Amino acid sequence: METMDQIILTTDPSFNNNTVEPVVFNVIPKYILIITFISCVLSCLGGVTLIIIHTCALPRIRNFIRELLICLTVSNLFHIAADVFGAFMYYLYVEPDVKWRPFTKDVTVDDLCVAQSFVSSYAPFTEFLWTTVISVYYCSMLLRFEWVSNLSTRCGRVILHTVCWGVPGIVCVVALSMGVFGSTDTLYTGPWCWIRSSLSHTDQIFWMLITKKLWELLAYLSLGMCLVVQFLQTCNVTKRKLFSSSRLHNDSPQRSAPVFTGEGRSTPNTLRPGDRLFFYVWLIFIALRIWGTINFFLHLADLENGSYRNTLTGGETFLSAMQAFGDTGQAFGNFVVLCLCDREVRNSILCRRLNNSEHEGVHLLNSERFSKPETRVKKFESEA
Repeated sequence: METMDQIILTTDPSFNNNTVEPVVFNVIPKYILIITFISCVLSCLGGVTLIIIHTCALPRIRNFIRELLICLTVSNLFHIAADVFGAFMYYLYVEPDVKWRPFTKDVTVDDLCVAQSFVSSYAPFTEFLWTTVISVYYCSMLLRFEWVSNLSTRCGRVILHTVCWGVPGIVCVVALSMGVFGSTDTLYTGPWCWIRSSLSHTDQIFWMLITKKLWELLAYLSLGMCLVVQFLQTCNVTKRKLFSSSRLHNDSPQRSAPVFTGEGRSTPNTLRPGDRLFFYVWLIFIALRIWGTINFFLHLADLENGSYRNTLTGGETFLSAMQAFGDTGQAFGNFVVLCLCDREVRNSILCRRLNNSEHEGVHLLNSERFSKPETRVKKFESEA
């Protein structure tokens, strides 16, 4: 069992006037900070690369589900920025060797903590909504629902963006106006601020659910449904291949069009063969986020029992470390699966690099060919 100390910041200029609460930072293991920064750097690089590939480098592979993926990646980048800011602020105020403190009479420690809490609630909220939208769209495409084509229309896009960006903003602004965000003096949240511990246990649970965790559970539900549907369809296709007969071959012209189109330019209402990899995206999402969910339910048990987690057991330390990596690791996982493991994307990038190399080689050869007469003339003039 690892015992943690607390640092209560009373150097806030407004603290002596009792206008804000003291901000409490728990001294957590440094390796959790290191894991957080590693996860954020990997996800930032992966997310930016994923956006560049789908918007600039290879726009022909961008169907509607990939457009939704870009929106999800933007949410991931907001989440990364908030967690990096929170971890950096924690490091500045907890490390004794750091002398610089970025608070003034106008910007207090509590203000920074509230700002980080707001963004750390808004960004995951949008992540869960976009993840749910993508999974529902993907599942509906597999089941061939006709209404799903309406989502890619202009009206459908406006509705999706209004819901996925607007609803989290409304909820978080209401929470901000009610003074919900602030210092969380518990080891559950790691180095980040979130819901004020000064609230009652019932209010803490309510705002934790409404600003983040309820929508995470909704994302789990939609992803689980999508995994089951795709697994059943895969089993059905395998069964047809194993037990195919002449009757099935004779009926083959009457079958419906395939869900996944061939390689090439995608249309908005189709899925590419590489989009089958979203099955693994759902698995990675669950594998990354489940640690924070388990930690959350343990924290609920602590609140119900009236206990305060100022120590970390071996299991809780493992959960905190996994949560530190998993909460911001979605963008990196999406990049690995949907860019590096997508054969069409990978081959297109390699072919583009080869074509650029060949073009540079031809250009260099032509330049040398046309420069030779000039060199000979200069050599003749020098000899003369």
